[in-house]
Amino acid sequence: MSRSAPLLFHYRSPFPVPVEELFGWHERPAALERLNTPWAPFTVVQSSRSIQNGSTVSLKIPVLGPVKVPLRVVHEGYQRGVQFQDRQVAGPFRSWLHTHRFSSTTSHFTAPTPTSSPSSVLDDIISYTLPSFLPSIGPVISAAESELLRTFWYRHQILARDIEHPLPVRPMTVGITGSSGLVGSSLTPFLSMRGHRLISIVRALRPAPQGQFLQALWDPSTGELDTLSLEGIDALVHLAGESIAQIPWTKDRKERIRSSRVAGTTRLVETIRRMKNPPSTVIMASAIGLYGANRSDIVNEESDRGDGFLADVVEEWEAAASGFSAMGIRVVFLRFGVILSARGGLLSTVLLPFKGGVGGPIGDGEQWMNWISIEDAVRLIDAALTDPSYSGAYNAVSPLSVTNREFTKMLSSLLHRPSICRVPASLLRATLGEAANELMLATTKVVSSRLQDRGFVFLDDTIESCLRLQLGCPPASAREHLIRDAQ
Repeated sequence: MSRSAPLLFHYRSPFPVPVEELFGWHERPAALERLNTPWAPFTVVQSSRSIQNGSTVSLKIPVLGPVKVPLRVVHEGYQRGVQFQDRQVAGPFRSWLHTHRFSSTTSHFTAPTPTSSPSSVLDDIISYTLPSFLPSIGPVISAAESELLRTFWYRHQILARDIEHPLPVRPMTVGITGSSGLVGSSLTPFLSMRGHRLISIVRALRPAPQGQFLQALWDPSTGELDTLSLEGIDALVHLAGESIAQIPWTKDRKERIRSSRVAGTTRLVETIRRMKNPPSTVIMASAIGLYGANRSDIVNEESDRGDGFLADVVEEWEAAASGFSAMGIRVVFLRFGVILSARGGLLSTVLLPFKGGVGGPIGDGEQWMNWISIEDAVRLIDAALTDPSYSGAYNAVSPLSVTNREFTKMLSSLLHRPSICRVPASLLRATLGEAANELMLATTKVVSSRLQDRGFVFLDDTIESCLRLQLGCPPASAREHLIRDAQ
């Protein structure tokens, strides 16, 4: 094959919405961030927040592990409701032209569509030539197509979920602490795409995420908060807190974990109390650590607290937030289990050893893992924000908990790697102390009774669906969306 001959990739999916709605989703300012793949995320350096002709986007894209290279594209070929294009003007490819083409199902299919609602089709068509340092040989071309398939299967999955999720009747103004953390960095583009106005509450002013959000200064150690910027906000999402994953738990680290949650929340309450127009809703990130690490009974929101450092912290944390309720503010505690995202947390930590073939179960592998996907986590926060019937504590965990062994087996299967290197519990206890017992070896089974009673739908209701999306492991059926005669 000639090194200058362009390669073609064409991926097509139908969507149960009118073409105008499908196209309009792509015109929202945070669409690019919403489509960012979790297993190989790019960094947005600059964006004009538009897809119209002449607008540009500068990215840093991963090419080999953590190594990222610059890519700059310009938008062209804009036809509202029909198409827009991204052309590389600087970057690693010798050429790159991505055409986003929108049409009705009748343009492609003669048979009646299975739904009576207006339906549309998205064609992602890419014409590209590989970087000069890569040979245009079969294995390289196959690897490039495989990576594109992973990426666009993921993007169409996210797009389908978003457009089938009704927009709120009244967008809100929402202040968010911890907006740069694991949950916050996924929550901000999600809420922005749904029309909410966001204010990131930060410790130091910095370039806002791609220049998109307003900011308000907050010093958790003193309680000093820029309340002027927050006057009149509808809701506050409080996600800030020292990571419990930094182990071992030294005396100093435990104090930072406790203080960042308890003292930080107490000072936030005191500051909000002084506002003329405080928010009417507060969503608090809490944790199932409240129930303790080793219980034989199945626990729900009505269960008693357990024992241990995390149980103490969570109890004090939620108690500190009672000041919000005393002001007449609706407070929702989301007691998260393990939040699974390839961008950070547990899943990101274990990926490297599993990819290297040295992953395996922890201890005997029979301990329960109460998990929730990052996608369901942000959808749950959005639901609690916009639905005033949410109040009090909810266990934010999937209805289908798995054991550590089941998680290990699924992860190794999707990565096509063995999982035979068991980590002895005695070794963990000897090196990590109580953190081992309360994190890695915790075996309390938690159920989300209140969420299930109210009918909250988990889109990632199985560990397989969650891991497939986060790791970019499309099922065999994804190949049915490939079109081999791209024009």
